[in-house]
Amino acid sequence: MSSDTVINNGESTEYEIRLVRDAPYFQGNISKLVEYTFWSSLSLKDARRYTYRTISFYRETEFLNQKFEEGKEYSPVFDPMNNVMDWRNHLEDRLGDVTYWKREDGSVRYYVTTYSSALGIRCLVDITSHQEKAQTYKSIDELFECKCREFNILKQ
Repeated sequence: MSSDTVINNGESTEYEIRLVRDAPYFQGNISKLVEYTFWSSLSLKDARRYTYRTISFYRETEFLNQKFEEGKEYSPVFDPMNNVMDWRNHLEDRLGDVTYWKREDGSVRYYVTTYSSALGIRCLVDITSHQEKAQTYKSIDELFECKCREFNILKQ
């Protein structure tokens, strides 16, 4: 949906937002989905290129879809009092974030955060509720190989 790449002092950073259609509601399944999607779309060459990379995943809904453009008006009307498209209106639609960053010594810190979806009942979503998983790997190659093996992703 949107992507931002920044290169600073030779270090490359990428932040991306992706919408997921028909996403699961159970947190364990959400975690598997966001990790699988992250690693299946990343090549080892790209993994080596980025010092920091994160993808935030959101559930695609009637109002949060490919036509979403922050600052524009929702159609149909989202809220009669304030109908301006804003990411803050979609905290309940967050699925999770997958992030890694390489340290100076070559090791890599890896995080997966998943958010509660209240089994699809939007008014019951606790936007502060989340689960985190953090791991450290010796190198980006080790992380890449481990995750591709974990999710049975075949890369050439």
